[in-house]
Amino acid sequence: MNLPEEYSGLQVQRGDSRYWWFLCPFHDDHNPSMSVNKSGQWFGHFRCWTCGKNGSPQKFAKLMGAEPTKIRLPKSQKHIKPSGDKARPKPDFAKLLGKYERNFLPCKHEELEEILGITISINSSIGFGLGWCQEQRVYTAPTYNTNWNVTGILRRFSDGKKKFVRGSVKGLFLDKHRYDPNAQVLLPEGLSDCLAGASLGFQVIGRPDARSCANLLCEFLMKYGLKKPIVVCDNDSPGRAGAEHLADKLADKGLSVKVIELPERYKDFREYVTDGATTECVQQLIDNTPATILMKIQRFRMPR
Repeated sequence: MNLPEEYSGLQVQRGDSRYWWFLCPFHDDHNPSMSVNKSGQWFGHFRCWTCGKNGSPQKFAKLMGAEPTKIRLPKSQKHIKPSGDKARPKPDFAKLLGKYERNFLPCKHEELEEILGITISINSSIGFGLGWCQEQRVYTAPTYNTNWNVTGILRRFSDGKKKFVRGSVKGLFLDKHRYDPNAQVLLPEGLSDCLAGASLGFQVIGRPDARSCANLLCEFLMKYGLKKPIVVCDNDSPGRAGAEHLADKLADKGLSVKVIELPERYKDFREYVTDGATTECVQQLIDNTPATILMKIQRFRMPR
């Protein structure tokens, strides 16, 4: 097939069975990094593998300030439909959540306690919306946005693996019993660490993993006036990096945030609690940790 007219002003640098290759006109390119598809449903579409610009030939012409022309595909390709999830409906998460919560019978509650090695109060299981999916035989928990809308459902398998229901958007693990603005709130990583914190009587808000939902969490704390955040740091490189990233964002919002580090022999907060840590132990860690915003102010005021 011939190269679409939109690219006629460019010189083909090289070609292969799938692409024509050009010097990208959108950045200072010395090694051909922009490809144009030669065939298939994406015939004529471009992508720069360096600066990231991509799209149809018409979009390319628009970016270049030219008048786009209509591509004429051969008859053999006119009826090819793009693959993917184009028509898949989004699940009704609120309906699924209700179904899974109803399946979370006392026997499943006890099983989850045994798997995690912590005591989960009835209030916590209700507050965090714990459930059981009978079809896949997995434990479930919802995530929320700042308006308390369910954005997704996390599935926890018996072997510890976790996976979100298709169509989910990562959100926060929240306790539906709401939050006291005058009390401390622990910010651990992961559902099991959330439940561990709640088992000691702390207010808890969790994230699915170390790097996700930092902005969403900041927005939630500011919206509901929670001014005593305590970031709980996992004892691994991603955990420490994620805790520092979150603490910086919270400090930038003007919050006095603390990052508590666990004793080195524990990989995460749940392991610390299952080994016998009490509310007093955790509170002592918090009390002995300086606030991040104070440290930032002190660094700012230091003479250069």
